[in-house]
Amino acid sequence: MKRASLTAQVPSEAARALVEGSPAGCVGRFCPLCGKSLRPRQRVCSGRCRAELSRRRYAEARQARDEQVRVLLLAALALIGRNEQP
Repeated sequence: MKRASLTAQVPSEAARALVEGSPAGCVGRFCPLCGKSLRPRQRVCSGRCRAELSRRRYAEARQARDEQVRVLLLAALALIGRNEQP
């Protein structure tokens, strides 16, 4: 009886790490918050900028949600005949 090989046949290309370099489209990229230059694969330059970006996204989402609630409230008031604005 033959024994099956338990080792997987994985091509050597699959084990390679990502190459860090500067692709043509990444030249001259800057942090959208403070303007410092970015390394490849970075979106912001530091933890402080990442936190600020998160706070801004959260505020924008909250503002959009509040606007949706406002529109729905005005529609509900119009349906019950109280189209008065406070």
